[in-house]
Amino acid sequence: MFMREGLTVPRCTDKESLLVLYLPDKGLWTASVDRMQASGYQPVPPENPYWAEAGMTFEDPDGHRLVFQNRGWDL
Repeated sequence: MFMREGLTVPRCTDKESLLVLYLPDKGLWTASVDRMQASGYQPVPPENPYWAEAGMTFEDPDGHRLVFQNRGWDL
């Protein structure tokens, strides 16, 4: 999922700088989380507990965070 080869990226120090993917379909959400874990990424506790209510947060080697949120995104 994350790319490292050939790129120099500064380490992200802001734990609230997130890419959030809203996946309301439980099967798609579970498959996405399973794929991350099968790739060797383990969930990390989110800085804001809101993201743990219906989501799972992962961190890449450069400190950037991705949240899979099992909710729809309503405006």
